[in-house]
Amino acid sequence: MPRQWDKLIQWFRRSDTDPTPEVAVKRQQWVRDPDNRYNSYRSRLSEPPRIDPQTVIPPPKRAVHPDMVAASSSLGLTLHRHLARKAPEENLVVSPVSVNLALAMAVLGATGETREELTRVLGTERFPADELEGRYADLLQTLRSSAQEQELRIANSVWLNESCQLLPEYERSVTDCLNAKATSLPFSDAQSVQQINRWVEEQTNGKIGSILDSLSEQQLLILINCVYFKGLWDEPFEKERTKDRIFHGVARKRQRPFMHMRSGFDYLEDADGQAVCLKYGGFSSLQMWIFLPTRNMGLQRFLDNLKPSFWADVQRQYRHRPGTLALPRFKMECSNDLISGLQAAGIRRAFDQVRGEFAEMLAAPEPLYISAVKQKAYLEVTEEGTEAAAATYVEMMPTMAMRPERPPKPFEMIVDRPFFVAVGDKSSGLLLFTASVWEV
Repeated sequence: MPRQWDKLIQWFRRSDTDPTPEVAVKRQQWVRDPDNRYNSYRSRLSEPPRIDPQTVIPPPKRAVHPDMVAASSSLGLTLHRHLARKAPEENLVVSPVSVNLALAMAVLGATGETREELTRVLGTERFPADELEGRYADLLQTLRSSAQEQELRIANSVWLNESCQLLPEYERSVTDCLNAKATSLPFSDAQSVQQINRWVEEQTNGKIGSILDSLSEQQLLILINCVYFKGLWDEPFEKERTKDRIFHGVARKRQRPFMHMRSGFDYLEDADGQAVCLKYGGFSSLQMWIFLPTRNMGLQRFLDNLKPSFWADVQRQYRHRPGTLALPRFKMECSNDLISGLQAAGIRRAFDQVRGEFAEMLAAPEPLYISAVKQKAYLEVTEEGTEAAAATYVEMMPTMAMRPERPPKPFEMIVDRPFFVAVGDKSSGLLLFTASVWEV
């Protein structure tokens, strides 16, 4: 059963449109009173959140454009499907939004056909340059406002070889719309690698210990995005009900701790499998969906059949139903080279040593191309909630060219075999993390 604070939240959600003055006054008094605001909820945190839970983050004045939402989900699912085929039957976690924001920093310095290709894949091709910055600012604000009582940190940075200088307009652009901080370092010094890795570790709360192994004088720019999320379930699993069950992995069966809950869920079922939604507490619109393919379908076929519209379709088709859920606790982390997946999604010129066009980043006339895109990601699910992190870096080097070109019955869902996970924002439709779980 939901705790008392959950019931209060549900009541206030229903009263948002209640015209009664008494209801409005009570609601305002309760929200403003620090002694009554989610004390039982906050006590479930293992440590105090770095984001003040009293601070209500307002939504952006303008919603994220649907083209950007659809493109972000499509790119994330394309990457997940591509990486799953490269390493079949291996645990995989990807952060679509982290890839999107890392590439956004590159888009702001791209020109010609390279820019056209990037904006087409990222869903921003319809926006002129002077509007693009505002659209990315909307995206950042939407993500931050989606978390509310949860902890969601998003950080961007530009690391510059001291032999180069950023164009003032590019530095202003990434700072104003993506809150990216630019830092100049001697890339030939091993201390620079440590400094960058420390920044990544701090931004991901220690979950991503490092993103770089080395730097060289040939590298001119490193663009990094970090995402860290810590969310508590709206209705936590009771630890006393966690029992060992058999999880049927790829190579073996083994006993693993399974969390159990009987409640009402947003739920979806068809001939291919089951899906259930777990919501995060407070006023957050973030949620996790767990997809369990049938034994005949299997996780690999499920991943092969993922469509760009998959995430949006799920949001439209679910129904609220009572049921029982048995879900294993799990933790996973992985590192992936993303260039081949991004090429499969339609980005090619940006990675071409001759045709890369990023003429609006550096003051020097030397043309650039993207030489590497890598991501490290982490995901853990427990009785209390979810902790996830990702760091994506885009490495840029000089090109070989002299000059650049331009109520139903209760269900039962026993997640005892490989399954798929997606963490996203219900309000905007943005995907934060996806995961294929083959072993727990």
